[in-house]
Amino acid sequence: MRENVPDLIVIHHTADSWTGRQYEKINQYHKERWNFQSKLGSFMGYHFLIEKDGKVVQGRELDEEGAHMLGHNLRSIGVGFAGHFDYEYPTEQQLTAFYDLLGTIFADRRWSIKDIAFHKEFNATSCPGTHITNKLLLESFFKRARNIFSKILLWGQLLILKG
Repeated sequence: MRENVPDLIVIHHTADSWTGRQYEKINQYHKERWNFQSKLGSFMGYHFLIEKDGKVVQGRELDEEGAHMLGHNLRSIGVGFAGHFDYEYPTEQQLTAFYDLLGTIFADRRWSIKDIAFHKEFNATSCPGTHITNKLLLESFFKRARNIFSKILLWGQLLILKG
């Protein structure tokens, strides 16, 4: 297996509005499609899946090649959100879990919000849907920021993205 050297976090959606937990469905679908098993025993191509209730399921180690975005699987961390965000919005639990997950990922790296991308920026797809936007994520992060320094940094990035 080839080593992943990530410099990017890529956001996806499962394109499935089912309200239950989706990990098993995604794992089975990816097994049938690619049959590319991770060190953790998962076939899910994302490194992480965030269920609608905020539960985070890890499918791959961070240094492990993903199977979520052709041409970028050796330089990115794939994060999938359960849901179909052309028709619905991520839940508050998902946004909180994503914020916490980024805190963990960013803790060991010199990354920023600018190192987060959407699948549709690289491939002809609507993924992660029209209802996940930079503005939504930054406003969500701002709301969850724990101190004034974090809020100032996020506010500056929000202004850059709006400009």
